[in-house]
Amino acid sequence: MKAALLAAGAEHGMRQVGARLCGGGGESGWVPSPLPAIYTGEAMKPYREWLSATSFEALASLGGSYVSDDVEDYYLTPWDLDYGRVVKFDHDFIGRAALEKIADGPHRRKMTLVWNPDDVAAIFRGLMDGGDLAPKHMEMPAAHYAAHPYDRVSLGGDMVGLSITPAYSPGERAWISLAILEPQAAAEGTARSRSPGVNPVAAVRNRRWSVTGRSRSARRSRPGRSTRHRARSTAHRYEDEA
Repeated sequence: MKAALLAAGAEHGMRQVGARLCGGGGESGWVPSPLPAIYTGEAMKPYREWLSATSFEALASLGGSYVSDDVEDYYLTPWDLDYGRVVKFDHDFIGRAALEKIADGPHRRKMTLVWNPDDVAAIFRGLMDGGDLAPKHMEMPAAHYAAHPYDRVSLGGDMVGLSITPAYSPGERAWISLAILEPQAAAEGTARSRSPGVNPVAAVRNRRWSVTGRSRSARRSRPGRSTRHRARSTAHRYEDEA
């Protein structure tokens, strides 16, 4: 099929550019792999026992400046992902009772954070300034420092949400990330600070790095068929040594 697509697209200038350019999910508003809610509860115990020690669910990682001892704090709801609009209770499905309990909200909102370019430049400059410990490296075009990156988003010093899927957008000429924000912090144009993922070696210095930016509504992605969500309850976490 791939060969057929390339052959058909050749006359239109189609060419292979590599998987590294596929990190722009944040532009579409799509969250490709939210942490699955499989690591707690007796109902999911048979599934956890069925998983092998080498499965993606067992080997994937959590990372970033948001750290919690309760894995359920990393779970996201359909409303967090902007899929609440397609949740229907006119049929039976696994999880229906749980969703009915929270259907009336309030719900967090999925937004796009557009990062302050001066803050981004300061982080990259910090990799070469020769002083103290370097800030965490943000790989281009997508800073996937963990299978599931979770960073704190703050407003006025208070945590108001999570930042996920950090990536550089060529179309926007900016670093962006999707964010799951509390309703009071989800107004477009609001300035916020985001703490980049903490490197276990550079944790003390990274506590002083903060990226500011403004939010806007995330583009809506179409919910497709559920793919194999992956992660693990004993995920690697970056330690905050500050």
